[in-house]
Amino acid sequence: METTSTQYITDHGTYDRVTTICRVTGNNVGLLRWYAQLTAERVMETTIVDIAMMVGECDDRDAALDYLTRHFTSAPWEAMEKAGEVGTQVHDYAEVIAREGIGASSGYDYDAIEDAYSYTLGFDAFYRDYEPEFVDTERFVYSEKHGYAGRLDALVRLTIGGKRGLYVLDYKTGTERKKHAAQVTAYRRADDTHMQVTAGALLLYLHKDGTYRLRLANTGTATWHWFLDMAKVYRAERLGYAANLGSIVKKEG
Repeated sequence: METTSTQYITDHGTYDRVTTICRVTGNNVGLLRWYAQLTAERVMETTIVDIAMMVGECDDRDAALDYLTRHFTSAPWEAMEKAGEVGTQVHDYAEVIAREGIGASSGYDYDAIEDAYSYTLGFDAFYRDYEPEFVDTERFVYSEKHGYAGRLDALVRLTIGGKRGLYVLDYKTGTERKKHAAQVTAYRRADDTHMQVTAGALLLYLHKDGTYRLRLANTGTATWHWFLDMAKVYRAERLGYAANLGSIVKKEG
């Protein structure tokens, strides 16, 4: 199977990634506000002397504007890149614990995960509180009818509200967002016999202070239709963008 940033390419078809659909078309108002805040913080941290030095290195006004724009607006992307690295490290840790049990935490190389360490404490607390039985991790699921695919973090058996059941479990190290429910809803509706007998989907939010919050996601019909609408919008935007590029009539060079 070949994986790109937007699709999974398999022997039986090409599928859009669930996470890409949700990231591109989900409700990102809160994310835009966060972008603006980080950009503003970088502006406040930059002195007039710093700006003068940056502008002095540029040949003209347009070059100066481009340089300053990149300098100030790069803050959110740098933060997202670091958050992505932390998220990957925490997922790797969770997979080790899922496979080997909580005892594996004592021998884990925490130096390798640096800033992610505090988030792993939340995962350890969740493990001790709920004693989950991990049925599978990083499970690939897809929907042939709806043309999407993804990898869910874990399939677990645990007790919620006094009843033990099989659940989709997804780990998050960022802010709680509505589109996360759409993501796990898509997993539950995939062409997979295990998904069809799940009792629900859980979102495990791991926090930097070592705590966690476990939420039972709303994966009902309304959320399912919301995800399908997001997928339609995503594909329409992608096709429209491709059409607007036009065709090459002459190669440069």
